[in-house]
Parts: sequence; C-alpha cells; structure tokens
Amino acid sequence: MKPDGQIIELSPSNTLFKKIIGGNGYFGIVLSGLFKLHKVDEDTKQAILYGNDMEAAFNGLQSVLESKVFPLISEFVSSPEILPGKFNQLENMINKNSSIRWATIIKGNFEDVNNFIQIMLQKTDCSYKLLTEAEFQEYIQERSAFALLVQTSDNSANYIAFPGFEDILSQPKNLPEIINTINEIFNAHNFHRVIFGYGHVNFRKGKGLLLHVRLPVPIDYFYKENYEKINDICETIYEVIITLQNHFNIKHKAEHSSGPFLIWLNQNFRKLLSEEIKNGTAFENPHLNIYNELNRLLESQNGIGYEDRIKQLFVAAMSLYLK
Repeated sequence: MKPDGQIIELSPSNTLFKKIIGGNGYFGIVLSGLFKLHKVDEDTKQAILYGNDMEAAFNGLQSVLESKVFPLISEFVSSPEILPGKFNQLENMINKNSSIRWATIIKGNFEDVNNFIQIMLQKTDCSYKLLTEAEFQEYIQERSAFALLVQTSDNSANYIAFPGFEDILSQPKNLPEIINTINEIFNAHNFHRVIFGYGHVNFRKGKGLLLHVRLPVPIDYFYKENYEKINDICETIYEVIITLQNHFNIKHKAEHSSGPFLIWLNQNFRKLLSEEIKNGTAFENPHLNIYNELNRLLESQNGIGYEDRIKQLFVAAMSLYLK
C-alpha cells in the first residue's frame, strides 16, 4: 500500500521494489508477499571448532571467507578471557593448560564442512569435534542465550546489554582492532570493557563476519534519580557509531533495521525522505519532524559547528526516548 492508499503489486524488476524491501516502511507497507525457498541439503554434517588464540581465529575465518566456503550455518562466539557455559567444558586438544576463548559452530554439506575445518586447521591452532544433530542444537541454543548475557570485567553489578551499534559487519581480520577500539571508547566513558561477543561467520555470503557487541549499562543508570547518566549512554553510543563509520567504514545496523538512525545520521537520506514526502511518495515521519524541530532550535544558537550540532541532536533525541 502506497502512501496515497493505492494498493499495487510489485516484482523485483519494478523500480519501487528496492525502496519497499528494506525501506523501513517509509515508502509503502507490505500487505502480503510471495517468497521463493531453496531446497536445503538433507545430508548434512555438523562440527564445532575451538581454541585459545582469538587473533589467529579471526585470520583463519578470513581465509574461510576468501575461499568462498559458506556452510548452511556458521556461528561464532569469542571472549578475550574465557568462554562461559558449555563452551568452557570443551576439551582443548591443543593446549590443555589454556582456556578456550573462541568457538565456531558449523553445519552444511559434507564438502563445505570439511573445507571449513581444513582451512581453520591450516591457519590457526584449534581443536574440532564432529557433532550429532542433538549436540549441534544444544550449542546453538547456548550461543543464542548469550544474546541476553552481559559479561564484563566487573561482576559486582547487574547490567543491561544496551543496543545502538550492535551489528558490526566487517572482514574478520579487522575485528581485533575494532573490538579494542570499542572497548577504549567504553573505558573513556567510564563503562566496563565487553569481554564477550557472538556473531555469524558467513553473513551475506562473503561480506564478512557480523559481530554483535552491546554496551554494558548498569541497571541503576535507568533509575529516575540517575537520569543524568542517560546522556553518558547516548554519547557513548554516538561515538562508537561515528568511530566505526569514520575509521573502519562500517555502517551502523548492518543486520537489524536502521529505523530512525538513518534520519539522525544520514544527511542525504533526510533530504531524499523530505522530497519524497512532499511528492506524496513517502509517509509522514515523526522522527524527521522531531529532527527538523530540534535542528531549528540549535541553528538559532551561534558558534555550533555542524558535527557538534548533529551529536547534540542525536543525544537529545535518544535521551528523551529513554527517559
């Protein structure tokens, strides 16, 4: 359904198709759709690979991607200290005295799984174990539970895994530097380092490893008497997003919907959306209206540069939302 209420049918050849698919509902609302599914191999193999050296593991995964080995499923978990739960119980065949700090769980046809294992064995010291389907599901469930887990260097408080920049799509070889950069920003804003991450190895068939990392925020930051601390959260999120963009060319929200973030952080998109709304080809958008109102207020203040103004707008809007 288009903004004028007209209902049309679209195919991929239509110029409007890409605006609707992945368009956050700005240009039209999908009422129904037809999907083509691909047949999955019935004869599959499952395995888990694990080891201690995280940097070597990321380099190994880089070689897997460059070799275009894409199993049906490949999930990754890592910690600079020690993996928790079932992963910590794996027997380390390489060095029994070292902790397991990374693991990847894979499933696919026999050729893909065997090639994945061989490349990793060549590129990094690691152990591996073939899994039954039941064991594979147990590890996948354990990895999924980590989406709710916040591990930090401090165990004396409860934390909320706060989103905002959590989908980091990058070549695996760059992730050690990216993780260190994020933790430096956390420390500079008096937050604890994150010591656990998880992600998808073969995201979008070769575009990289999609790592999920979230800001560990103490629960009491959200108490009404501590509302001044919310600005610390918002400024930290903003700095991570801008640093990832400027230093590593990483777009925010690589997997999840970018939603209002496009409006707050992308000048070209704001201009496009404004024009489309005027033409009646996009819906009125409350985030754009809020942005324009706040921007008018800040423009009336002298001496504020463009970058500082954008930061103030972002922090003000996110702070109001959280409060």
